[in-house]
Amino acid sequence: MLSFNTLYGQPAALMRRRIWSGEERKLPAASVRVENMFKAHQGFLPNFSLGVPTRAVWNGRVYAVATATTLYTTPDLRTITSRFVTTGTIQGLAQHNGTIVVSYVDGSQYGLRASTNDVSFTAPAGAQAVAAISRAGGFFFGQQTSTGLSYCYRSVAGTDTWLNTPMPSGDPWHKFLFNGSAYLALSGAGPSWINAAVSDSGASFISSTGFNALRNTVSAASAALNQGIAVGTKFVLFGAVGKRMWTATSEDGHNFDLKVQLLPLLDGEDVQSITSAIVLDGVIYARAVTLDNANASRLRLVASYDAGANWRLFPPAFVPRTGVVDVTTPIFALEPGKGLFLGTQGMGLLSDVDNDREFYYEQGAA
Repeated sequence: MLSFNTLYGQPAALMRRRIWSGEERKLPAASVRVENMFKAHQGFLPNFSLGVPTRAVWNGRVYAVATATTLYTTPDLRTITSRFVTTGTIQGLAQHNGTIVVSYVDGSQYGLRASTNDVSFTAPAGAQAVAAISRAGGFFFGQQTSTGLSYCYRSVAGTDTWLNTPMPSGDPWHKFLFNGSAYLALSGAGPSWINAAVSDSGASFISSTGFNALRNTVSAASAALNQGIAVGTKFVLFGAVGKRMWTATSEDGHNFDLKVQLLPLLDGEDVQSITSAIVLDGVIYARAVTLDNANASRLRLVASYDAGANWRLFPPAFVPRTGVVDVTTPIFALEPGKGLFLGTQGMGLLSDVDNDREFYYEQGAA
């Protein structure tokens, strides 16, 4: 119980309740305040001088945190140990059952490393040139980098032999998703997905029969569909242009339902980018950077609690004093029960509050 007031002649307690799930959401109440889900922490990741994180995963024991050139492990995001360094650029990072897999490019040479002990990273057999990495269903998937070769790579454990996996074209297949019954592969060039392929087994893929029509429908809105995620039984493709969020959902990778939602942005404020989509506890989160007429940039978060049917826009988590918000830093899930991490411009932003709660006045409470 946080404070008291009087509504209609009766005492009213300012309390909190869950609003996004369960029978409690049906209780009559008037929302009076929505909590911002992130609070800033100075001095977070004190070794930021080594480079701003571009991607990170938690493997059940440690975080694997990648900067442009270096992969670190850390149990607490404070004590950081360098594990792998390239003179080129780290391209991808994924984990499954504690195994960490990282890909990189050094000059014109692409490489792959995997570790089961969080300390030593060695090259698995099979994969020759891997860029982006995904974990979907029963496999790690790796993007094949040579133009015109119609296959990607896949591996069950990450440390075993990576096998060639037939694809319907030589597109750059960046992203692989699994919804419990089907695999969806997405290729992109520039701001949006340009092709999609589907598989029942993950061992070979065919072209999606409905994606081209979807792409043509949204072609006038550049970057309208640049994020892809699987939540429950649905594939969810989405992105934002101006004040509109575009969302396409499918359960088979062939047939898509398209929806456009107007986001409640400030006057003169438009979305510049939607990035870093993740799923945590069945909720889709993505990082939004906006810009207004006064050239003020804001870092926001968008979330969907119903697999893309509706989107919630949270208040700005960060507004820089000068310049614009860095668009490269990721969102990633912290260890279970700890929420999300979002790093920007050397500052850590943590979800310190329950993201599915808001304050309300309960009439008649003593």
